[in-house]
Amino acid sequence: IASDQRQSMQDGEQFVRWFRLKATMSTLGFRAVTVPMDLTGNIVNSIHEIGPARMMRAIGNHVFGTGETNAFVEEKSTYMRSRGKTLDRDLSDLNRKWQGKENGFRNFAFFFQRFSDDAIAKPLWKEVYSNNLGKVSEEEAIQMANEAVKRTMGCGSSIDLVGAQRGAEFKKILTMYYSWASMM
Repeated sequence: IASDQRQSMQDGEQFVRWFRLKATMSTLGFRAVTVPMDLTGNIVNSIHEIGPARMMRAIGNHVFGTGETNAFVEEKSTYMRSRGKTLDRDLSDLNRKWQGKENGFRNFAFFFQRFSDDAIAKPLWKEVYSNNLGKVSEEEAIQMANEAVKRTMGCGSSIDLVGAQRGAEFKKILTMYYSWASMM
């Protein structure tokens, strides 16, 4: 069963966790250079999911629309509302560590990753939701849209991790960036 329950860590494991979280911050935090690769990978995966015409229409509506896509998607889906904090297992772990200790530096550290994810994930979600709404119930359409985003762009939630990404810190350090890299 997937779980993010904390197990007591030995000193060695605490050091490995400290190192893993610092490495994540130093390699992904404040990195605008990853945006082109993130956008390209997300677009290609999304086109594979719903087709080029639908994806380009969804992005066009998002970019040139009235800006309602973000609010609409976040209103309908609790998954999408919290997606910015669960893009990757390591980002998820950092967000849990920082919970209740919010500051501008930490909030902005992964802005570029969240920006490139939102730019594609939210239009994809809305397109899948809208396309299925007349065919299935609203709850099923929401679930289908959530699954489409997870399938195309990955997720760092405990339940969505492969077995290799779960377990002790010594195991986790060997699979750093696995969620992110598996989508590229």
